[in-house]
Amino acid sequence: MQNIQVVNSNKRDSQLVVQMMAYRKPLAFHPDNNFKYVINNSEKPMSPPKELLHLTNQNFIFKKNSYMKKLYLFFACSMILGFAIGQKKIVRCYSQEHLQHQIKQDPERGSRLEALDNRVDEIIANKSGAAAKGKPGGTPRSVVYIPVVVNVVFRTTAENISDAQIQSQIDVLNKDFTATNKEVLNSGSYNFAGYFSLVADCKIQFCLNKVVRKATTVTAFNPNDDGVKKTAMGGQDPLNPETMLNLWSCNMVGGILGYAQFPGGKAPTDGVVILYGAFGTSAGGATEAPYDEGRTATHEIGHWLGLRHIWGDRQCGNDFVKDTPEQDGPNFDCPAPGLTSTCKRPVLEQYMNYMDYVVDLCMYMFTKGQLSRMDGYIAASRAPYCLNACPAPALTKTANPQNRIAASLAGQQLLVYPTITGDLTNLVIPSKSGGRGDIVLLSQSGAIVKRQRVVLTSGNTYFKLNMGDLPNGIYLIKVVNADGRSETQKLVVQH
Repeated sequence: MQNIQVVNSNKRDSQLVVQMMAYRKPLAFHPDNNFKYVINNSEKPMSPPKELLHLTNQNFIFKKNSYMKKLYLFFACSMILGFAIGQKKIVRCYSQEHLQHQIKQDPERGSRLEALDNRVDEIIANKSGAAAKGKPGGTPRSVVYIPVVVNVVFRTTAENISDAQIQSQIDVLNKDFTATNKEVLNSGSYNFAGYFSLVADCKIQFCLNKVVRKATTVTAFNPNDDGVKKTAMGGQDPLNPETMLNLWSCNMVGGILGYAQFPGGKAPTDGVVILYGAFGTSAGGATEAPYDEGRTATHEIGHWLGLRHIWGDRQCGNDFVKDTPEQDGPNFDCPAPGLTSTCKRPVLEQYMNYMDYVVDLCMYMFTKGQLSRMDGYIAASRAPYCLNACPAPALTKTANPQNRIAASLAGQQLLVYPTITGDLTNLVIPSKSGGRGDIVLLSQSGAIVKRQRVVLTSGNTYFKLNMGDLPNGIYLIKVVNADGRSETQKLVVQH
């Protein structure tokens, strides 16, 4: 082995980051006849060769006699690596590495995903053709509702996240996947690098169905064995994983923030895992700053719905989306406006995309092309999870009555989400019989702030209430259904 001292040759936002070439196929590990480079202090014009094999503790191991041109410094989660905030190692995403591990255990896993990719390509092409001809298949779909189970696996009090923290995560997802997040609603105050016209309303809503809490003796879970998803390994088996999106909150090894199982995997391990401190928002109780605004789950659910990283997990790679620019690698921190790709075409990078690696406050959009990709995976693989209404939540003894969904209306449940909003709040109003109902918004003193008469159908009626014209504060929302039964819940307006 020979050691060569190298320093950051391409700084982005004053962070030392390391770019590695990554491939869709699993990488081989050959410990013999390798040539090692240690990156520390001086700059050398180098480039990772195609024969890159492994990375460990910032030591780059290449095949002997590899040709090198220039070393760029980024991170990629498809390799076993992370970046430091102070002295703390953070791995922004582990989904690609998790996929590669699954392929190593089951070679057919890669074939199944490739077949799904091809099927999604066909679905997108057919839909585009139908739209061009004005046929029904090309029309936008309606809102779909995905029931969510949150499995809280904890060893310490801090890991046993609150119901408020859980709800704050659901609220973020419902905004991010409907383009009603504050950045989109106040686009003039945020940098979209000219891509605002591509912002997509994905028309996906997430319905909290159940919270499962499980005490464990495991200090930190390893994604490679999916132990957090297995009761026998100290984790928690998923609930109805063929029809419900299971989320896990737990502590993980190596500073990993989250990972998802791509479509085409086995049901017992399907779902998304999030570090407990990055689950939800800082206002709700998340502590993993600057990854404490709920965007780790947004990013990982993008993977769960088939999306790849925007840079295609390799230098200037392909994420299979036409309207995302070609990027030379992931971005970190919060890049300054004007960041330009060094790939074939010098275009502005779309670092604010949810599928990049920036901090939570600097990612705030999916593109229309990414929506088409997600829709393709919904049609090809995730359709059983997507409903035309939120199912009645399964209340648990561990739920906090102040944050759970109430259950007094006609034996069914009023659903109000998000409960912290700056714009729209969604209501699902159950009623045994059809007829007129009332929605009354009250101040904390009991004064009527807003009142709306609605026509209810037998069963569930869905309604959107605009809160954008109200000042910040705590309100009470009172709903009277056609049966004369009423329910009141607290609502926070926060612009």
